[in-house]
Amino acid sequence: MQSLKSILYMMKIDLAYSGRFRLALSCGLAAASFPIRVFSRRRADVLLMKAHHYSDSATFQKLLNPLIKKRIQDTDYVRSLLPAVDVKREAFKSKYAFLAKPSRGPGEKGVFFLMYSVSFNAFLKQYDVERILRDYYLVLEPDWAGYCKPEILAYAHIGQSPVIVQSTEPLDFNFIGEMGSNLVPVDFGASDWLDSNIFFPIPGATKKYDCVMVCDWYNYKRHYILLRALSKIKQHGLKAVLVSNATGIVDTLKGIACYLGVEDNVTFLQKLSAEQVNVIYNESKVNLLLSYKEGSNKTLFEGMLANTPAILIRGNVGVNKKYINNQTGELVDEEELPGALVSLSRDYAKFRPREWMLSNISCLRTTEKLNNVIKSIALRNGEEWTEDLRIKVNEDGKMRGIQLGAVTDHDFLDQYAR
Repeated sequence: MQSLKSILYMMKIDLAYSGRFRLALSCGLAAASFPIRVFSRRRADVLLMKAHHYSDSATFQKLLNPLIKKRIQDTDYVRSLLPAVDVKREAFKSKYAFLAKPSRGPGEKGVFFLMYSVSFNAFLKQYDVERILRDYYLVLEPDWAGYCKPEILAYAHIGQSPVIVQSTEPLDFNFIGEMGSNLVPVDFGASDWLDSNIFFPIPGATKKYDCVMVCDWYNYKRHYILLRALSKIKQHGLKAVLVSNATGIVDTLKGIACYLGVEDNVTFLQKLSAEQVNVIYNESKVNLLLSYKEGSNKTLFEGMLANTPAILIRGNVGVNKKYINNQTGELVDEEELPGALVSLSRDYAKFRPREWMLSNISCLRTTEKLNNVIKSIALRNGEEWTEDLRIKVNEDGKMRGIQLGAVTDHDFLDQYAR
């Protein structure tokens, strides 16, 4: 019975997360939106946006872009499409917002961040965003690839001030750029704001595992792809460790490991601290991400800071693939994974991921990039720029400053509350 469950589960996830299925779903949603529009414009446009959001086809998105662009001209209408959310105002001060630069008056705007789409939605409902954008530049940090969402598009055409949208996925970068609005894409995201003092190489660490996956045990993470790969290279006796903060589908994964005969090759660990996770990265030869679609994943890059190279599935949507190179790891097709595991477990030491990260996508370098973008906009608009951005990092679902004296006071938001 367990064997049948494992087979059916893998077949189901293989189908549900395949490119063909996602394209068929997107086409179906788009087709359904046209007749529904006769009865409900709002429901039709929600379906159209979902069709674009779920699609990973650049060609299909290109077809929908003119329709989406037309529908987001009216900001109040897009706001009417926002789903209901329950986010307390205090959450903005404690985790969802970060003040990178205070406002210096009419001649010099401040800069602040918002992270997670759920907060974008709640922020629009709880604060006078039009007034805020007269005093601040806003930087949005979405948590999932597929930016055709009311939570993001409701910020288009709000006044004249540019709104910066972090977009590590090229599909999203191009989509935001083609909307012809005040939304300005930049090609970095959550993966670029990590604290190199939390994730770092530990001298003398022993490599206990050939590979690691640090991600919750949920379907879309596709852990079973690793288990299936291990079953094809049993003769090499590779050891894997799977780390999660949530129980998720751990029993299903253990059942699959047993069915595939690799239960002795896999260790399951749960609810580790950041310090403990760093130890696991140091004890692992290679770090994996096997999901087809998510946001600007952080765990691959936490591992890189611990000097552990990465393997990323080539078909992934969300991660900036320029970050996977001959210094940091390998992009592989799914059928290449077994061979890649064998070769990288042998040759992992030839990579220098931490060195590359610190030089290219550290929180310091990313702050410099963003500072240059916003500063150039401000100077072009005839504004002053007397203070650069404070450095922030992401951890545990929140943002914090790392500079001495960078404790930020978010009470300034109170004056804009609705």
